[in-house]
Parts: sequence; C-alpha cells; structure tokens
Amino acid sequence: MIQLKEKGFEDSLAYRIVRDHLSDLEKKSFTQLSKVLGVNFEEVQAAMNFIKTLNPKPAMGRFTPAANPVVPDLIVEKIGDEFVVFHNDKNVPRLRINNTYRELLKRGSIRSQETKAYLEGKLEKARWLMNSINQRRNTMIKVMEKIVEEQKDFFEHGPSRLKPLTMEAIADRVGMNVATISRVANGKYVQTPQGIFEIKYFFNTGVPRENGEELSKRQVKQIIFDLIKKEDPSSPLSDQQIYAHLKKKGINIARRTVSKYREELKIMPARFRKRIVRSESGDSVKDTETVSVPPADSV
Repeated sequence: MIQLKEKGFEDSLAYRIVRDHLSDLEKKSFTQLSKVLGVNFEEVQAAMNFIKTLNPKPAMGRFTPAANPVVPDLIVEKIGDEFVVFHNDKNVPRLRINNTYRELLKRGSIRSQETKAYLEGKLEKARWLMNSINQRRNTMIKVMEKIVEEQKDFFEHGPSRLKPLTMEAIADRVGMNVATISRVANGKYVQTPQGIFEIKYFFNTGVPRENGEELSKRQVKQIIFDLIKKEDPSSPLSDQQIYAHLKKKGINIARRTVSKYREELKIMPARFRKRIVRSESGDSVKDTETVSVPPADSV
C-alpha cells in the first residue's frame, strides 16, 4: 500500500485489492474478484499485473549488507578425458610453525622444564591443527572424486543428467561415516564446468521408472516445469493431468507429490495460470487469468 501511495495510485483498483483482498488472492480467481469488486475481468487482471511489479520485500537490501559472493572450496576441471578435483587454496594463507621456537627446543638452551614443557605442548597442538586441516582437505577431495565418478554424466552434460545419489552410498565408497560426508557437503561449494554448486546438491533421492531405471527428484521437477512451460495458456494442465503425463513416461509418483514439486517450483495451481485468449477481432474468448511461470534455474 505504501508503494502504491508513493506512485500516486491511492485511489486505484490495485490499492483496493491490496487493502481489502490481499489475503484472498490465493483463494479467489480473478473472475470471483471482479464480481466482488463490481468491475470487469480485464480491469482486475490489469490491476493484478500492476501489483506484480511491486516489491514484496521492499526493505530487503536497505538495512542489511550485500551478500558475499560464493568462493568455491573445490574445483573440478576436465583435463583431457578425465575430471580432476583439486582444492581452491589460492586465497588461503599457508600455515607454518615459527622456526624460532623449534630451534630453541633443538638447541636445548631452555633450562626451565616448565617453559620447555609449555613450548612442546604448544608445538604439538600446532602440528595437530595443521594435520587436521590437511586431513580435512584430503577428505573433501576424496569425497568429491567419488561424487564425480558417480555423477560423470552431470559433469559432461549438465543438471538434466543428474542421477539419484545418497550420502550413504558415497560413505560406503570412501570408507567413512555418513556424518563426515554430511559435514563435507553442507556449506561447501565446488566449481564445475557446469557452474558453481553446493556439494550437497549432488545428493538427491530417486524416483523409480517402470523400466527399472531411476530419475533424480530434480529431473522429475524439470520435466514438470517443461510440461507447464509448454502448456496451452488458455487451458493449463491440472496436477492430475501432469500426473497422467508422467505416468505415460513411466514415472511413478503420486498426484500429491506432483502438487508438492509444483509448489517447490513456485508455480501456482492451474486456475491461476490461465491467460486471456483473444480472437483476431480482439474480442475476449474466455475469461481467464495470467500467472507467470518461474525461470528454469528455480528447479
């Protein structure tokens, strides 16, 4: 409402909708709103299209610092016919133990046993810290190498070829427990020929097909997205129809799962995805609504 006031639309239909019917927008169709407001359908649609141009989070970015860019922990590069994993340490300082303290112990010039014990203890802790960091780096590389082996089609062809993969499977391959794999995957990023991804992106459950193969959850969501993107705007696909399309492709998921995946894609139900279809004369053929479909990267 504040944004509409600032734009000089305090007396507009858009302002009335936001003020009196904001909570009804997910429940009522544009046709129902036009009847309640006593205006024609095209006016409601025009008002809603204008409301969509407003910022739903107007304070975002004004009171918080800008997000920091993601710096990948690992890099996967294709060298020849093989994918090679290495640590991205160009911005990480090298740790080393100060030689002064090591030399003091070697020369035996420290007479106080208490001081000697103190230095030996600190040096041991420093070595432990450095070994732990190196072990962590090696663990990350080892896990990523196994992920590359399992998801080679992804690295060759992109997200559409991502296969189902669990942390348990990788844990068995590298001989570690699942908790270790989880720590490696969460909050760590890898730069690949297909872009930068969080390592946990490569772990996803599978959806069985009638031919015995499995598709990843992301692949199924991409198929649903593509179906909706290509649908007839005057007669959008219902969740039941999408379910039937998937069934024909041998993809066995429940209709409620279709609804769940559609919601995760931030796509509205069919009744809110309709668009006005006009004849060549410009007359309205059907009182329908318009809702934009999100971009593919939201998959």
